[in-house]
Amino acid sequence: MPPMQTNELGRLRLLNQRLTGAPLGSAEGVVGWLGAVQAQEYAYAKWSVGQRTEGVQHTDLDRLLADGSIIRTHILRPTWHFVRAEDLRWMMELSGPRVEARNRHRYRQLEMNELTLGRARDLIRAGLSGGRRLTRPQIGELLTAGGVDVTQPQRREHIVMHAELNLLICSGGLDGRNQTYTLVDEVVPPAAPLDEDEALGQLTRRYFASHGPSTIPDFAWWSGMKVSEIKRGLTAAGSELKSFEIEGTTYWAADEPQPALQPRRAHLLQAFDELVVGYQRTRTVPLDPNSMSHPIVIDGEIVGRWRRVVARSGAGVDARLWAPLDGAQNEALEAEIARCEAFYAD
Repeated sequence: MPPMQTNELGRLRLLNQRLTGAPLGSAEGVVGWLGAVQAQEYAYAKWSVGQRTEGVQHTDLDRLLADGSIIRTHILRPTWHFVRAEDLRWMMELSGPRVEARNRHRYRQLEMNELTLGRARDLIRAGLSGGRRLTRPQIGELLTAGGVDVTQPQRREHIVMHAELNLLICSGGLDGRNQTYTLVDEVVPPAAPLDEDEALGQLTRRYFASHGPSTIPDFAWWSGMKVSEIKRGLTAAGSELKSFEIEGTTYWAADEPQPALQPRRAHLLQAFDELVVGYQRTRTVPLDPNSMSHPIVIDGEIVGRWRRVVARSGAGVDARLWAPLDGAQNEALEAEIARCEAFYAD
């Protein structure tokens, strides 16, 4: 790739993350392009997907989760992400055992051995069979009735995560405002497994194409993979990815032509948007690496904070600016607020 300056890094990340340039055509397309979308704050995570598309509303994400097209589960790192149903199995087979290995110390602290976890899996499988969908508290009641002690709340939380990491359960859509779980095998079609190098290559291509330019440490943070595994993934990706240096640091990206489109100037980013959490904290560009609130970004700079406000009249945006904006900046921000409010409209 041609030589690049530091100030180009943020512009290309915005573009490759589809926050500027051509939007993607569907919510599934966004999740597939990014590989996985961090999603612990569900209402805000939906906006991370919606703002990269045109014409998608928050209820569309609810529907896609209910029908199993998009899955919300613990994957890559021990936190929730959206993934496409067709990517769940190979991605979990790659990352799940690594997260489980990190969780084992916590399992021992909670006095949960393999006998306890196996009993819990059997109870959950039986309780959810036949298309049944249960909330987390209902799963807790199921476990208690079957003799698995979950009076310590963290035992229930880690049993549920363990079942997700072992491809037993995944999101089952909403019951009112509550998330439910269902059996993976009842909503996600079977798929031929990928060998480890093929899966590493797939994940590596997705990350650097959608999050690049970025570094191997950035990808290690995002994926939970070891540097040695990432190097295998880069080998598997071959010529589809290119490396280059900026101020002595090696970056990777897909060598694709960039569309010459007028970039969107204003962005309402949620705290866990992939532009914020998709990189090592010290390398996040263009955002302040110490910021985890919902930032208002204009022309690549944080200018304030925002939050979603729900009232009887509908959902709105409360924007708090640090300093006055000029006319063009105000116009860009008002347009972005209008997009966000339209996304959340019923």
